[in-house]
Amino acid sequence: MSWPTRTARRSPPTTMHWDELLKERQATLASQKIATEIIKTALADANDTAPAMTAARKIQDRATVWKAQQHTKLDLDDVRLESVANEIKIVSSRNVNK
Repeated sequence: MSWPTRTARRSPPTTMHWDELLKERQATLASQKIATEIIKTALADANDTAPAMTAARKIQDRATVWKAQQHTKLDLDDVRLESVANEIKIVSSRNVNK
């Protein structure tokens, strides 16, 4: 990455920018870990006839609960959780329709 010329000078990213980026990525990682654990738990349940849908519902529920609460810091990425839940639903419905 090259810095802009003198005529269009911008200041370099500050520590605050990097801290915000780091917090966002940590929230995304935490969300992915939660989704993975929910999926593993659903798949491990031998009595569940539709583990994919169970996992999708539980992941969506987790995102909904998180959004309903007040937060002082970004510790979870609800959009990531919803995205994973939606992906599971799509893939699951494709497998049923085969």
